[in-house]
Amino acid sequence: MFLFHFIGNLEKSGDLKTAVDKFIEKFENENDVKIISFLAEDNVVKPGYNLLSGIVRLNFDYKKGKNTESGKVIIKVPSLTRLPYEILKSTSLFKREVYVYSTFLPKLYQLGNCKAFAPELYLATEDTVLVLEDLTVEGFEPGDRIKQFNLNECKAALNVLATYHALSYEYLRSLTSSDRGWSFWNVHEPKILVQLRKETFNKFRELAKPHLNQVLYDKISQLEEEIITDPMKKEFPRQNPMTVIIHGDFRNDNILINHKGNLEVKLIDWQTSRKASPVLDLIFFFVTSVPLEEFKTHGDVLKNTYLDTLKKKLEPLNSIRTYGRSELDEDIKYYKSYFLHVICIFWLKLMVGSSPESAEVADLYISNAVKWLLYLDESGLLNG
Repeated sequence: MFLFHFIGNLEKSGDLKTAVDKFIEKFENENDVKIISFLAEDNVVKPGYNLLSGIVRLNFDYKKGKNTESGKVIIKVPSLTRLPYEILKSTSLFKREVYVYSTFLPKLYQLGNCKAFAPELYLATEDTVLVLEDLTVEGFEPGDRIKQFNLNECKAALNVLATYHALSYEYLRSLTSSDRGWSFWNVHEPKILVQLRKETFNKFRELAKPHLNQVLYDKISQLEEEIITDPMKKEFPRQNPMTVIIHGDFRNDNILINHKGNLEVKLIDWQTSRKASPVLDLIFFFVTSVPLEEFKTHGDVLKNTYLDTLKKKLEPLNSIRTYGRSELDEDIKYYKSYFLHVICIFWLKLMVGSSPESAEVADLYISNAVKWLLYLDESGLLNG
């Protein structure tokens, strides 16, 4: 018998004990060992750093012959405490991540004959509790959402993103509209999410108004409908737009980097992956993970790093598609409201609404958000 201690609110979040029991049975059977003790650790990520799930590290010792060895895994549990679980469940976010880890990513690795760029999935329960490889064992660390990435870290992350986008593009190209896989990647949001975004956007306006001139404040307010609407509901004006399976949450604390030797990158949190323009991942990354001054100075370098790797990865796949700088810049202009979506809604929720340190980071968030808005306005991206 094992002593198991439920941690904090995770008892309400899903069947954590079932996942642990199944993992123990699977690990023992596949490795011909006996787990003799384990301890669940709940301080894996900073409070507020995971919006949709609870994260637990399971440390365990096992007997292998006469020797005692140790191991670690990460257990990810859908949360009931941060957003209404039934709403999230209706979007298939949790089941989608199981499919990504178990089926989709292995197909891409085989297609590209490449190393894994995500942790290995050991098992998933019917409640979509995931047991995953603990990447920290190999020296991987997530980025810091306050500090953000330096230039070399940004390049390393974009190289992996471009590799993933190239492979997902070819995967989509192999499907027909009648294939289950084609419709699976179309995400339909419940209407209540628009209402939640509207409430968050109103909170942003309240916080930002003292820091914005009236002209800029009015300009942002007039774009409210575009900001709170799912960008995928926009009808793209150009034929044959570049379409990939985006990560959907491509930010520095979902990007783990191993700084030993070359910067090796792996990605986590795939719930929001869906069929979309690659620009959405890039915009999300630029706002949340790249210091604005770095982006102003090296934005062209970062865009070209992504495009060069994308081209390099598409060529061996005999791809009929190219994606150049002019098309990328055109897509950025088309999805300009997504900059505001990330700044005014997601970033606010991430930096202020979900963190116990919100009082300390609110001023920093507003300062950075206002700087981004001024930059976008100066760049003409807030014009009609």
